Amino acid sequence: DGSLAAVKESLMDLGNNSGHDIVVDPVHESIGVITESDILLAKECEATIFAFGLQKIDQATRNFAEAEGVTLISNDVIYSLLDEAKEIYTTYLPQVAEEVLHGSAVIKAVFEIDGANGKESIAGMQVQDGMIYKETSGDESKERCYFRILRNGERISPEGESVTASSLRHFKD
Repeated sequence: DGSLAAVKESLMDLGNNSGHDIVVDPVHESIGVITESDILLAKECEATIFAFGLQKIDQATRNFAEAEGVTLISNDVIYSLLDEAKEIYTTYLPQVAEEVLHGSAVIKAVFEIDGANGKESIAGMQVQDGMIYKETSGDESKERCYFRILRNGERISPEGESVTASSLRHFKD
């Protein structure tokens, strides 16, 4: 069927032209209704089923796909199907860390101590605005907080090095 080939090519082009090395590897293609064996194959391959031009996917098929953990994407408009495919493809991309400024502080004094890992620097800081968080270990639900150290507006902490606070103490002026 001509539309099957066109949809397949369009879906593959989305991955190939994404700039992110997404390889779209169709495991099965056919025309007609979506069957239980299609859903089981998609489950086995951890694949999404894309359907184009189906009048309607019956509720029993949708329920079976949901129970098996298989995503069904169906649309009668090719551009809408491709937009939905883009959303699915983005779930396969690596997460990009988002930088959020939580607060800023001024270093008032630096103290050198002998720690478990040799010499360690301790910074006495005064928070200027926002909030400063310490490193949380083991709790993945909390965001990690890294510090960037600037002197006269220029970064002096090594690029790519994660500077964290192992403890925070609050002192009144």
